Amino acid sequence: MGVTREEVLPQRCPDDGLVNLHMNDAEEIDQRLGDGRREWSRTAEIEVIVQAPDLQDRIDAMDALHAQIGAALYGNKLSGLVAHIELSAPVDADEIPMDGVATLKGTVIEAVLYYETSNNPMELQS
Repeated sequence: MGVTREEVLPQRCPDDGLVNLHMNDAEEIDQRLGDGRREWSRTAEIEVIVQAPDLQDRIDAMDALHAQIGAALYGNKLSGLVAHIELSAPVDADEIPMDGVATLKGTVIEAVLYYETSNNPMELQS
């Protein structure tokens, strides 16, 4: 599967599918008073596109790609950098601006990532 980040979709879908990440801005959701750790959330939109001539093949390929994404995110929580992940159900994409649109299937999954840090991005670190 091809994986890109905030890219314009290519003209053609790779044979093994395409995953394109769009990261939204991080939001501070809480701060602990005792140790000053800050809790953040960041939403990512995950575009998933597969191509196959047969509808059932597209559905099967999409299911397999969704399973790979879920395993990658839930399996190691991005190498321990994320405390919690919430994934939405896949939503079918209305339009896919690629060649061969009749043989494409696309979905969008929203992932909310929760993490903590002691660093304040608004303060200079020494």
